[in-house]
Amino acid sequence: MARKHEFWEHKAPTIWPPPHDYVTVRRTAERVLPGVQWKQLLLWRYALIWRKPR
Repeated sequence: MARKHEFWEHKAPTIWPPPHDYVTVRRTAERVLPGVQWKQLLLWRYALIWRKPR
């Protein structure tokens, strides 16, 4: 029986520990982008939503 799927290797660079934590990123975003909305997503990801003031 042949193996159907091999181990997937990626070329993306990985750094551990991460250079930034959530608190640092959130504080920086709030300072740089006033009124930014922060959404924490799955798998340690986050989304920043910002609308340029008129």
